[in-house]
Amino acid sequence: SISNNISYLLGVSSILKRDYKLQFNLTNTENYEFIVINYTNKQQNVIFKFLDVATDKEIRVKKYSINPNGCCLCDTAFDHIGNFRLVISSNLVMARPFVFRYGVKKNFFDVFHG
Repeated sequence: SISNNISYLLGVSSILKRDYKLQFNLTNTENYEFIVINYTNKQQNVIFKFLDVATDKEIRVKKYSINPNGCCLCDTAFDHIGNFRLVISSNLVMARPFVFRYGVKKNFFDVFHG
């Protein structure tokens, strides 16, 4: 928000850690990148957990610290065969990422909210 040429961050965080579950399953036949934005005025820690759909076991965990009004970029640059899903843990209220999806051979590109 901007008022009298001064910008204000309107995001909020909680004292409770929250899990945001991406609304679709990921596949190894496509590449993904995720951007989470910190709209708060405090540094926030964010954990990306990639879980196998069939076994629900962790495949990979990536941790980031995001400055106020900053963002982090997380990719799926790891080997996994089959479908998997993403759970984002943080104190941010609604840590819904921007998702960049593209084919392994980069023959298509898609951008959307998770």
